[in-house]
Amino acid sequence: MAGARLRFTGRECYGATRHIWVLGLLVLLAGCASVSGYRVEPGDTLYGISWKYGLDYRDVARWNNLPPPYRIFPGQTLALSAPRETEWTLLSKSSTEPAPVATARGGSPSNAQTQGMVRTQPPRSVARPSPILAKPPAQVHVQWRWPAQGPVTLRKKDGLVVGVDIGGGEGQPVQAAAAGRVVYSGDGLKGYGNLVIIKHDDEFFSAYAHNRRLLVRDDQHVTGGQRIAEIGHDRNQRPSLYFEIRRDGKPVDPRRYLPITKH
Repeated sequence: MAGARLRFTGRECYGATRHIWVLGLLVLLAGCASVSGYRVEPGDTLYGISWKYGLDYRDVARWNNLPPPYRIFPGQTLALSAPRETEWTLLSKSSTEPAPVATARGGSPSNAQTQGMVRTQPPRSVARPSPILAKPPAQVHVQWRWPAQGPVTLRKKDGLVVGVDIGGGEGQPVQAAAAGRVVYSGDGLKGYGNLVIIKHDDEFFSAYAHNRRLLVRDDQHVTGGQRIAEIGHDRNQRPSLYFEIRRDGKPVDPRRYLPITKH
């Protein structure tokens, strides 16, 4: 009909809006100049790199297609985030949306428009994803113990306890907080000094920083209470051990797992 005004249904407007959103996203991605990655240096391990950036080593291995035992080499570049969808993938997804159909003002399409049209079903309701719940406390099978004797100071970040500083005398023994395998022993992680990281199981790791001397090597198995280092000086030149427990790559309050009394 001449002079008829056209309108779009809500579903059609949604489809057009989504196309615009996808195009905007592609422009944004094209403008991103940096890629999250890390160039491996001599002495690096996957566990140490994951620890430095607060990541789960299993995620980093998966993002880089690294099978156990997760061997990496100097000069290798590791992705430190999940790969994003490519421009082609986004365009392919957007192309599945139905094209908008113009209708006359009265709400009925013209005869020419109805030819070849396929009746579409009304949009089905999409089930909302279940809310992501905080991970419950693990059924701890690791037998924890304090790694050193001395006064304890809490280390906090954004109001949360992420580790403890244990005061002591220089050269005082540092003991493994639980049995496990040494996955890092060295001084390559800035801010930690001489550092030992022990893997206890697939979830839990512990770290011992600012040591004067390291007594264990990479890939060495240790028992709970075994002497692994000697207390050195922290960044303020005070004799102290910095201790962390991490679960799935994230620091947790060690007091949740350590016994109330020190042995």
